[in-house]
Amino acid sequence: MSTTTHPNMQDMKGGSRPWCIGSQLLGHYDLDPTHTSTNQASNASALHPHTYAAIDIHSNITRSTSHSNGFPPYPDSSRPSTIKAVSTRTESEGQEIRPLLRASTSFYERIITDWWWWELLSCLVSISCSAAIVGVLLYYDGKKQPKYVVPGITLNAYIAVFAAVAKAALILPVSETIGQLKWVWFRKGASLWDFYTFDGASRGPWGALMLLCRTKCRHLVSLGAAITVLALAFEPFFQQIASFPSRDIKSDIGTVSIAKQYFPDSDRQYRPRTNKLTWFGSGKSMSIAVSDAVFSREEFAKPPPSVCPSGRCDWKSYSTLGVCHWCEELSDVLIYACGERTLRGATGGNIKNPCGYRMNNTHFLGTHDYKQKQTTGLTTVIVHDTVKQAGTEVWNSTYFPYASNAILDFYVAFIPGNETQIRNFTSPKLLECLFHWCVKAIESSYRNGSLQEKIVNTYAEPSTTPGYQVRNASASGPFNFSLGGDLFEIGENTTEILAQALIEVLPTTLGNSETGNTGLYPGMWSIVQSAPYDIDPLFNKLATAMTNNIRSLEEGTEEVEGIAWTTQTFVEARWVWVMLPAILTLGTFLLICATIIANHSAKAPTWKSSALATLLHGITEDTRHRFSVAKSMSEIEAMSQSLRVKLSMERGSGRLVQV
Repeated sequence: MSTTTHPNMQDMKGGSRPWCIGSQLLGHYDLDPTHTSTNQASNASALHPHTYAAIDIHSNITRSTSHSNGFPPYPDSSRPSTIKAVSTRTESEGQEIRPLLRASTSFYERIITDWWWWELLSCLVSISCSAAIVGVLLYYDGKKQPKYVVPGITLNAYIAVFAAVAKAALILPVSETIGQLKWVWFRKGASLWDFYTFDGASRGPWGALMLLCRTKCRHLVSLGAAITVLALAFEPFFQQIASFPSRDIKSDIGTVSIAKQYFPDSDRQYRPRTNKLTWFGSGKSMSIAVSDAVFSREEFAKPPPSVCPSGRCDWKSYSTLGVCHWCEELSDVLIYACGERTLRGATGGNIKNPCGYRMNNTHFLGTHDYKQKQTTGLTTVIVHDTVKQAGTEVWNSTYFPYASNAILDFYVAFIPGNETQIRNFTSPKLLECLFHWCVKAIESSYRNGSLQEKIVNTYAEPSTTPGYQVRNASASGPFNFSLGGDLFEIGENTTEILAQALIEVLPTTLGNSETGNTGLYPGMWSIVQSAPYDIDPLFNKLATAMTNNIRSLEEGTEEVEGIAWTTQTFVEARWVWVMLPAILTLGTFLLICATIIANHSAKAPTWKSSALATLLHGITEDTRHRFSVAKSMSEIEAMSQSLRVKLSMERGSGRLVQV
């Protein structure tokens, strides 16, 4: 395309200005009448005032006409499109001045630019990206968190990328619809300041917020402005959909040992001098377990064997053979006695000058001997024991006469508090306690490196007759009982072995000084010196230690399987967060459709947010010359607020004219 240059362009006031395509097209300048074309050797000619060179993109016929009203005729759109540069001549002289710029567009250019296919395609891209995010989240919802969705891309990165593309593709059609609705807005006339407001709304959220205030949410463009503002939360809402909580899953099996039988090897030896049976081979492990439970300062007994590969295991309730205990208080049977010269002692023989508490005319607790220098703070007596030293009584059971499968029944009496409380005759406590065979229903868990067991129920075979067997020189016989289809067996001599192990750690009498931290039984019976003066935890620890020792043997035990847990991070889709992106995407599509309809009804040109359309179809020359030239932005804004214009389509040429 060829053009000629005219360096001596003049404005309306006679000032010289350089010529450019835009200025000639807008009709803002006149040529110097004395100027002649350099391409003409002779016959120079000047342009008359208000001669316009029009861009005719539909006609290959050159038209250049002077009009007093300043508007060139609109080109005939029915003519074929070509791209051609033709000469422009004045009507009076017909001399060639400069070529007119004319252009033709291809079919694809008209599809993309002149209609809304590009915006619809962009909206489709936004929908596709959103669907890609939702699809991946649907696939992984409830599943283990993947390391990568695609090689090298994590799920969070995947969501972030597609959300960013979806938002960018969403904003494009919204911006274009706001720009197009601007021309629809000015078809009815409005303040020129609104042009600036619409333009700002198509650029970002702040301008969109100003447009919402201007339209008071009563115009279609308010939907586009609202989408622009709410799109700030588009990506964060997509990021909020995916959460990554943790859950426990089964990773392996854990095992814990239970006992169904107990058959320890044992030997016995009779000692005539003491008239007692001494049991050997009662299982060193059992003796150690009982002693450790009594003398150890640990709160709990040593646990049974267990295996937990993951460090967190759970077992359903299971049953195991074990030892249980039961204590009942009988303090009201103790009688205070003082001043008598002699009484039988609980350990045999007579004691002198007793002053304290007695049962069955036997001194249990208090002071005795010359000037009361001896104190007894705790006494234990075995029930139904015929293997005894001379002078001791055979004690009958008060509370457990019908007990079956008993291991050891005994009385324990103590005065709560220190030696001062003993001398002050503080009210004593008397308990009858029973250790017996039982089946324990246990729930177990493994946490923090240790096995934790909870006894949910115990079962002991009931006795129908007072058939409690007196402990004597004859060995205890074997027996069994069943529970829930499981058979539990106790071997010959076993009961007596456990009873002897318990007797070895039960003192017959204790002076108050022997229960301190440095006494004969440090930490063992000192519980009677401090509140709440409860010996039940000690006996419970003893029973648990004996049970766990039985479960620790290789013979007569089996393993119960449980679940070994491990922590897994999984994907949880919170679908409520997808509502905003879905609403914005749907709103954008509806906005495009509504804009197409509104634009057709207003018969406005499809210029959208094009800056070129603003340059080529700005305010008319007459309107512009009614205002002084503004030198600052504030002056421009002030004048735009007082100037009302409308988009005029007279003679097919869209221009902003004053109203």
